[in-house]
Amino acid sequence: MSTKQAFFSGLIETIHAVVLATWFGGITVFSFLVAPAAFQVLPTTQLAGDLVANVLAKLYLLGTLCGVFLLLTSNSLRSRGLMGIRRSIFLITCLLIALASNIYAQWGIAPRVAELRNALNSMPAPEAGDPRKLEFDRMHQRSVQLMTVNLLALLVAVALSRRSSAGELPSSPPSATTPSEPPA
Repeated sequence: MSTKQAFFSGLIETIHAVVLATWFGGITVFSFLVAPAAFQVLPTTQLAGDLVANVLAKLYLLGTLCGVFLLLTSNSLRSRGLMGIRRSIFLITCLLIALASNIYAQWGIAPRVAELRNALNSMPAPEAGDPRKLEFDRMHQRSVQLMTVNLLALLVAVALSRRSSAGELPSSPPSATTPSEPPA
């Protein structure tokens, strides 16, 4: 591999890692810090819900952009020989799962949650059996489940993206007769 090819391979690998860490980190910070803090600190659940919905919309957009970019760079990592075929397939599968759950939450769940939240916020206090409240709770739970799937898929993708110094994680230990260093 020429110096120029090595530079671009390293650059692609580094950008891939940064984008993956950004997406994973964004979901982690949102799920474990921002959303809980909003409901603890803000004076009303309506304000907390407004903040969480606003941040979540931006996180979904970030996830879609990151997911598409990561799929493209994963293919490039494989074609440049920086990742074996099996790991590449598993990585791309995890990224597709994360991206699909992100897009479904963004376009299939979030609009309905927002509609229900607006309807519930416009009334004094919904009764326990209010169908809109029950549907909101179900949709919110589904959103949390999708975020969990996304987070777990990205966690596996982070593990799969890690390289050993030789490039590919070894599948078996080297035998005693195989030299560990190629002859000079």
